[in-house]
Amino acid sequence: MKFALVLLAVIIGCQAIGNDEWTKFQEKFSKTYKSPLEMRTRMAIFNENLKKVQAHNALYDQGLVSWKMGINQFSDWTDAEFDEYTNKFELRKEDVSTIGIFKASPVSDAPDSIDWREHNAVTEVKNQGACGSCWSFSSTGALEGLAAVSYDRLISFSEQNLIDCAVSGNYTNNGCNGGLMSYAFNYVQDKGIETEDEYPYEAVQGVCRQTRIVFQIGGQTRVDENEEAIRQAVATRPVSIGIDATNNLQRYESGIFTDDTCTSTINHGVLVVGYGSENGQDFWIIKNSWGAEWGEAGYFRFLRNAEKNCGITTYALYPTL
Repeated sequence: MKFALVLLAVIIGCQAIGNDEWTKFQEKFSKTYKSPLEMRTRMAIFNENLKKVQAHNALYDQGLVSWKMGINQFSDWTDAEFDEYTNKFELRKEDVSTIGIFKASPVSDAPDSIDWREHNAVTEVKNQGACGSCWSFSSTGALEGLAAVSYDRLISFSEQNLIDCAVSGNYTNNGCNGGLMSYAFNYVQDKGIETEDEYPYEAVQGVCRQTRIVFQIGGQTRVDENEEAIRQAVATRPVSIGIDATNNLQRYESGIFTDDTCTSTINHGVLVVGYGSENGQDFWIIKNSWGAEWGEAGYFRFLRNAEKNCGITTYALYPTL
């Protein structure tokens, strides 16, 4: 009987901890649900994700993995829901086959490390919300970096401008249902782009209302499909890339990310803003578009030259003047 009471106390204690985490999660991310049934369903999903986080972090504490998991805005989503959210980025090889290519030089003066945030070439972390518009954030990030490096001016450009306008003719993106940075760069080459302040983000596709161009490019360059070429390109400016945004990345909190389960099929557009090394591990510094509360203040570090690189060499490119 005494053992049964102790066991019951442990179970109640675990439930209290879980409920406490659930309450903090709802408050931090302003989560509301349509009905008590939906809330119970989401709480069950949250608890399953919490178990995965705790199990992974136990390995991290033992030094067996190089990155930590954490609770974020996706913690009440199933893996399938996260897959649906990210799988709106479609790479078609012919879309980049005619673009000029940057190849690695056998004799490079690229520095051992660089972080373009330290050179005032990266704007604040943004949040795409429920809109599948990662491609537009990767695009504006590369454009912002180009303007900063070329003119020493950091200007936040409008993702909404691209979502609304770069969707027809030679720019066949799909607004909140996915797109490609190469098409976005085609649009900015032909039509230009507005600032974030004058054309603010709405997270839904609307009617194109571009009126005041503040920046225009002359073209774009794709990067050869190897990490040394990307490193040499990133040494000169931030670079747009596509990756396989796996369910493990969904739960990323900090550290140098690796994932043996990822593929080379990319589904998410991001921005490489630098690279470096820590404790003998080389990494990329990658700006995401899931808000500053996700990951390392909106960024994640990804292991360079990993056996599985989650497709980061498949689709890398940058705009040019």
